[in-house]
Amino acid sequence: MATADGLVKRGDGRDRPFVLSRALFAGIQRHGAVWTGDNSADWDHLRVSVPMVLTLGLIGISFSGADVGGFFGNSEPELDKNTERIREAIRTRYMLLPYFYTLFREANTTGVPVVRPLWMEFPSEETTFSNDEAFMIGNSLLVQGIYAERARHASLFLPGKELWYDTKTGVAYKGGKIYKLDVNEESVPAFQRAGTIIPRKDRFRQSSTQMVNDPYTLKGALIEPASQKAEIELGPLLMHSKQGPTAITIRKPNVRIADDWVIKML
Repeated sequence: MATADGLVKRGDGRDRPFVLSRALFAGIQRHGAVWTGDNSADWDHLRVSVPMVLTLGLIGISFSGADVGGFFGNSEPELDKNTERIREAIRTRYMLLPYFYTLFREANTTGVPVVRPLWMEFPSEETTFSNDEAFMIGNSLLVQGIYAERARHASLFLPGKELWYDTKTGVAYKGGKIYKLDVNEESVPAFQRAGTIIPRKDRFRQSSTQMVNDPYTLKGALIEPASQKAEIELGPLLMHSKQGPTAITIRKPNVRIADDWVIKML
């Protein structure tokens, strides 16, 4: 608390300092972020990091995380040979910064956590009550973690009655069912909920500062399958989709092309 207050005073109240702490107390979310402590570079600690972060979110501490690569010990080869995959994960994180920023603003004003257990979004689905391996990021993205060495399949329950779209392939899955998915070292199952729109910035940059003036991409998930007629309305814009993924660029008057908005439909 003193560190955060000191940084605010040093910047004459203009800066929003980032303070990361391993220790915590009631109300720490007003002053800084928390990480879950020194962990081991093994699958068990990777697995337990998810319910730890979910629990912290439920008690009001949304800005939390774990050392994904571990702190103690040496990781297994499967965990260690991931430089390119880590790079891709970082790129995905940067693309989703507008979405994360929106969620953190929501957490700041309402207390609703950024990362949520499934039952928080689907309280009537009993199947979600004991599931702490899959989780929601906001109300739009569902992620199924992989926590076993050399895993090739994952059992995933997609809740609700709506469709869920694979974020990589765009394939639609019907909610309310359990699916056995093929997984490998290159993929972590992630799905976008039908009827949601996720803001992104898709240009690869070396820092978020360089992204400030980059155009936005809005990625929407249709309520109906792409093989049927579907539509989305944004102010004066009405877009129809009858087949396959669709992209449309919104040309705004009197601004440079780089500031156009792109809408992608799953």
